[in-house]
Amino acid sequence: MDNFEKTAAIALITLVSLIFAHFKRGTAEEKPFNHNKTTADLIFVPVEVINKIPGPLFLFFLLAVALLSSHLTQNEETVFATALQWADPQFILNSSVFTEPAGARLGINIVAGYALKILTFEQLALCGRIVSYVLYAFSLSKLFKMARLKNLEIAFIFIFYYLGCQSLFAAEWLYGGFESKTIAYPFLFLAIYYYLQERFTAAVVLHALATFFHVLIGFWFALSLGLFLLIKKYPIKTIFKYSGLYLLILSPFLAYLIKVIFLDMSVVDNIDEINYFYTHKRIPHHVCPFTEGFTLSDAFKQGVYGGLFLFGATLSSFFLTKNKKLKDISLLAICIYIQLLTSFFIARFDQYGGFIKYLPFRQGSLAVLFGVLILSYAIKEVVKNSRVLLSLNTVFLVLLILPVWDHIKQMPERLVPDTTVLDIEAYVRDHTPPGSVIYFHGFGLRDAIHEFSRKTRRDKFVSLLVSPSGTAKFEDWYTRLNVKYKIEKDFLLINKARERYRIDYVLSNTKLNYNFLTFIYEANNLKLYKFVESENTSY
Repeated sequence: MDNFEKTAAIALITLVSLIFAHFKRGTAEEKPFNHNKTTADLIFVPVEVINKIPGPLFLFFLLAVALLSSHLTQNEETVFATALQWADPQFILNSSVFTEPAGARLGINIVAGYALKILTFEQLALCGRIVSYVLYAFSLSKLFKMARLKNLEIAFIFIFYYLGCQSLFAAEWLYGGFESKTIAYPFLFLAIYYYLQERFTAAVVLHALATFFHVLIGFWFALSLGLFLLIKKYPIKTIFKYSGLYLLILSPFLAYLIKVIFLDMSVVDNIDEINYFYTHKRIPHHVCPFTEGFTLSDAFKQGVYGGLFLFGATLSSFFLTKNKKLKDISLLAICIYIQLLTSFFIARFDQYGGFIKYLPFRQGSLAVLFGVLILSYAIKEVVKNSRVLLSLNTVFLVLLILPVWDHIKQMPERLVPDTTVLDIEAYVRDHTPPGSVIYFHGFGLRDAIHEFSRKTRRDKFVSLLVSPSGTAKFEDWYTRLNVKYKIEKDFLLINKARERYRIDYVLSNTKLNYNFLTFIYEANNLKLYKFVESENTSY
């Protein structure tokens, strides 16, 4: 069953549950379970024990078993190296790829950059995930408790659906490696909880923290929240009061962003061209829902249909339920869907990517989370017999034994750091001068050996994956990629490129026969060459 079918099933169950609750309201009474257990009732004991474990502790266990690892993702390779280069410019001497103003990455640069002065990359990946999972566990437990979810119900949803379908489209996710979003989301979850409890001061402070660590996550949710507050008919004075507090807390950070992103970018002449390349070539899976006309791209197609099902179920929840909390959760989810649908409409006419470069579909992951909360609440509105719920939890426990055990068996392998250094990486690290720049040939614009710069402490000429954080450096990044594209078509153009840029070595997956190159070393199906005229150069 794919994610679309799973989502359609969830939406259908939610809709049926809400309709049933709507017409049967007042007839289903809570029937408490008799705790004077018979022998047959002993089967429920493990279920009750597991469900009594404190929610944050259980959620942390669940996330750790499913996801905890010291192996770096591609994102972590990029985020950690950029953060350390920001905190210690000597990490990769004279690096062009990793040196830039922190911009929107200021929060993670502070945390990861200084942590990497005492931790290895693998240790930070492990410790960072532990910290983020603790934050997730604490914040999510409040939302799940509000939805009246028991531990085994949470585990069933996570293992069988949620961790494999964290967003319906745009390749978004909530739980994974350690980076900006995995610090921001726990603060946002707590903010959502306090907004729904109408504890606005605490909510605003937490929302501002989330925005500091990931400005787009905080910004897009702020738009949905504003619509939610207007529909709920909160006094305009109240909305302005807390909006002002939010902006006041963030004002130093926003002033910094305005300078390094908007003012510095305003001097870039070919901004439309750069925006188009960034959105349509670098991150189309995140931001390009259409191929031509109104034809949905493969990355969005099934997710959009699943999203429409969830949207329908959310609307039904809002109009059918009389439960205030469920109504508020549903309304906030509707406001998120309105933001997503509006962004789809704008994206269709965004010719150069000036709008979609701000990742307007980021809230797709929140939409799925709210779908889970609404489904859970809807079912609990219908099924109120304690014995039925215990029986259902017992089924969940039986179904979870094998998959959870499989995750536990994989943990030792995931937790052991991968410190492998390729022979070619070791040679470059030990036999090339610090500050050397390596040009990768034969890979097109793709990145080869993602951990190369970290393990060699040598810079690549350019990296498609390491895109700047919205600063004026975008122009240099884009220009270098254009130069690389031309060199890949005609390698002799590399000599012209060297008149403008520093390139000391070529690492190629094919044999090169040019009189200006000297073959040095071969390993891992890669050949290292040095430019003849740079043999006596002093770095």
